[in-house]
Amino acid sequence: MNAYLEVVAEVEWVMKQPFLVLLFSAMLHASAIITITPGPFTTRTGATTIDFDQLGSSTVSPYVNGIVSYEWLGPSPFVIGSLVNNRIAPAGDGTVYLGVGTPGYADLVQMTFAVPIRYFGFYYGTPDSYNWMTAYAVGDLAGPSMGWTGTTLLPHGTLGAYVNFEFSSPVYKIIMASVSAAFESDNHAFSASGAETTSAIPEALSFSMVGFGIAVFFVILRFRRELKTG
Repeated sequence: MNAYLEVVAEVEWVMKQPFLVLLFSAMLHASAIITITPGPFTTRTGATTIDFDQLGSSTVSPYVNGIVSYEWLGPSPFVIGSLVNNRIAPAGDGTVYLGVGTPGYADLVQMTFAVPIRYFGFYYGTPDSYNWMTAYAVGDLAGPSMGWTGTTLLPHGTLGAYVNFEFSSPVYKIIMASVSAAFESDNHAFSASGAETTSAIPEALSFSMVGFGIAVFFVILRFRRELKTG
């Protein structure tokens, strides 16, 4: 199993063990200022936007666009439209979007940036507690990291909102994951520059989030080995 597959396997397992996340979450600290703006596109001046409109079921991993590389396991996570008990397209979105956790598709997508970014945003579909996004402030899972569930960003059932992150530290990697159907997002935007003023911001949410670093993964891996050999 290569390094990426090992990371995917470990992160997927961690996400299904919330008690471990809570137990070790105080080890490392990082923060982001989160603002909510009307969709479907960012209001951030100078940001690069990826709309996925030219992608589809034939897209293979990795998908590279400029400085960002998207990686996943299994079939392409780029979908269009809604499907009952499967996925719900972001409000008013009739184009291709990223559907993480859609049955039969990737349940984890990793974005790696060749140049560290300070801003990231996306048009959110339907926020759920089983949607996860984690941003890493260094080039690997050593942390510090910042993590959110869908319902810490927006109330369940919210439609048509764009979520903006201004990171306190440069971010090299972002993971979007879902343990159920689905984490829908579109029109990803990013910028390497520091905080700038966004326009038309009706609500600002500031979170000081705690993350888990490489020490956590060593403990988790040891815990898993003990379970297997116990």
